[in-house]
Amino acid sequence: MAQPEIDAVVVDVLGTLVDEPAGLRAGLRELAPSLDASGIEKLLSLWQRHIAREQRDVVDGVRPYVPSDVLDLEAARLAADAAGAGDHAAVAALARAGRRLPPWSDTVAGLALLA
Repeated sequence: MAQPEIDAVVVDVLGTLVDEPAGLRAGLRELAPSLDASGIEKLLSLWQRHIAREQRDVVDGVRPYVPSDVLDLEAARLAADAAGAGDHAAVAALARAGRRLPPWSDTVAGLALLA
């Protein structure tokens, strides 16, 4: 049987290739290094709930579309306020945590198999 010619492979990056929660946890630990794992998980949950709610509002037409960077900055402000770390530079760094996501343990090998 002949192998099909494949021109492109399309995958969802978040959740498929990278571990978004781990990247956000790392950013939260940088923001609030004195928090224990439970405290970090509470901040992560706050972040995720905010993002989910705001994305739902965009889809439902309650809120106009905004880029994910805007939602991340809002979530970072909420998490920083909850952690008592409202420094603008720290909030901005936390908002960029979603740009530094580690791959899942099988991502590199899986991509190599597809190559």
